Amino acid sequence: FDCRGFARKRYGPRDGGLILVGDVEPREAGSLAQECFGDWAAQDEEEPARGVPARDHAGVLLVHRPGAVQSEIRIGHAGICRTDEQYFTIQVLNLILGGSFTSRLNLNLRERNGYTYGIRSRFLARRSRGPFLVSTAVETGVTGSAVAEIHREISALASEGPSDAEVESARSYLSGVFPLKLETTGQIASQAADLIVYDLERDYYHTYRDRIRAVSVEDVVRAAQTLLRPAELRTVIVGDADAVEVQLEDQSLGPVERG
Repeated sequence: FDCRGFARKRYGPRDGGLILVGDVEPREAGSLAQECFGDWAAQDEEEPARGVPARDHAGVLLVHRPGAVQSEIRIGHAGICRTDEQYFTIQVLNLILGGSFTSRLNLNLRERNGYTYGIRSRFLARRSRGPFLVSTAVETGVTGSAVAEIHREISALASEGPSDAEVESARSYLSGVFPLKLETTGQIASQAADLIVYDLERDYYHTYRDRIRAVSVEDVVRAAQTLLRPAELRTVIVGDADAVEVQLEDQSLGPVERG
């Protein structure tokens, strides 16, 4: 593998940006940038954007770890890009599904069934479509039951939608916690970098809370119906495949492969 060639193609100033947050004047920032990066050569060539493989069917991949006492579980499908018009709606939807301690997934698998210490879902929105992903770890003996409950919660939210109370609680939390993400210079720098990486509007953070508050129950219902697709869920389990595979036999999860 040509590591240097890989770096030359992908790391360079052509599409980059420099974020400085702190006690620094614009003129000084320009001088520092020139001093530190002025001789940084552009990439050899522009790397073309990669699309998301079309996978519209469910399936299971078992990665065998003989004798493993627990299973790492990842379940998901293709999600959205960062500039998707439903991005703010997705933040509300995801918080309800698996984005907080009181989410549906956590209340089910941790509180009600005691399968795990924690579980989360995420829509990893990138410049192109990132994954929708549910992550957790459980004991080997309850792997099949945990997978079934995850699929059940996703399917229920997709078909029935959230309650008014769930949407209101999620909106309130997301708008209320947002200022806490801008407390330190490091946090501000990270948020500012997103403006460049994802080509967001310059007033993006000024309007963030208003956009979250504007999300309606109907918006979340539509997003759940279109962006949660149970029939396309891919399940990856790393654990004792011999012990786990028999637990999945009665579930309609698609073809099972070993990796």
